Amino acid sequence: MPSKRGPKPGPRWDPANRVWRVHVNGKRYGLGRVDETEAHVRWAKLRRELELDGPDAGDAPLTVAEATERWHALRPGKWHREMLAPWIRYAGAELVADLDADHLERFRQHLVETGYVRRRRVGVQKNGEPVYRDERREYSAQAMRHFVGHAHRVLQWCARRGLIEQTPDKPSLPKCVRRRRDYQVDELRDAFGKLNEAQARIARFLIETGCRPKEAIELQWSDVDLERGVCEKTKHKTGDRTGAVRRIRLTPEARAILEKTPRGRRRGHVFRNSYGRPWAHAGLRTALRRAGLNSVYRLRHTRAQDLLRQGMAIELVARWLGHKDLRTVLTYADAEDAALGRAAQGLASPLRPKPGRKPGSARRARGADGRRKADRGTRGRSGKRREAS
Repeated sequence: MPSKRGPKPGPRWDPANRVWRVHVNGKRYGLGRVDETEAHVRWAKLRRELELDGPDAGDAPLTVAEATERWHALRPGKWHREMLAPWIRYAGAELVADLDADHLERFRQHLVETGYVRRRRVGVQKNGEPVYRDERREYSAQAMRHFVGHAHRVLQWCARRGLIEQTPDKPSLPKCVRRRRDYQVDELRDAFGKLNEAQARIARFLIETGCRPKEAIELQWSDVDLERGVCEKTKHKTGDRTGAVRRIRLTPEARAILEKTPRGRRRGHVFRNSYGRPWAHAGLRTALRRAGLNSVYRLRHTRAQDLLRQGMAIELVARWLGHKDLRTVLTYADAEDAALGRAAQGLASPLRPKPGRKPGSARRARGADGRRKADRGTRGRSGKRREAS
């Protein structure tokens, strides 16, 4: 009979995700993909952060930078560090206990006023050296939500530990405007007309199959099975985590693109540039931008939108694109008004009659007040109904 106490304290290996994890007070913390020795080192540091072994800093007041570093130690990762960098630059030297309720609002105003500086290449000098110019730009709504949200999470953690009496109020943030993630047919036709043969070949393959750009760039002829109409890759984005084989289904147009290659040249990389060398992602991105397509990955989103417009179930679209979670497809598979209108024409009313019954009929007649009418007959001893005299 399994124990009801839960997992024992200490690092435990998670074979499904191939990471070390630890359970503390009903919560699960990740220790990363490291060896067992490093996992125990991180576990000891985590115990100090959670005050399981007593505080390691005495009763000294913490600054915002120190509290943020402690919060980040529980959630190591480059993403969190980048999102917390503006917060540390703004309020890193202040004491956590001195923060007031409007501190996050002032942080938001600071982000709006300062923005960020982007260095842009504007030309080349006569000696061949590039010329750069610094441009100040505003943060996007999505970046603002990330910066303020991470700062709010740090202060919530400080409030749970008693470092501050109350978490500062989270200010109202602008909503993210979702940009269109697919190309129109006219855009694709104009762009493909400007590409050379090698560029159009891989671009058409991406739009037909909906595969990831890296999958098409690294595709080998040994992975292609034209008879079955599928490309199987063992090394792909989620291969190390899931261990599954990525299958790229070939449409008739995609198969025709591959069949144009002579049999004697079907070895090595499937797609090569005009110089006969395998494609690099930077080179492919530059070629498509010159033709008017500013993103290679939008070809994949365009295919996903097209499959949904054609009526393919979202479960099949997820398998087609190589996604394990359906929510990943929902992030960029937006339904259009025209598609919703066509779907509405085929919907039936929820008050439709059941099969085999005439509309308006009922098992027993009901009066105007909704109550059942009294039976005109009575039942005899045998249980059979007799008509009233």
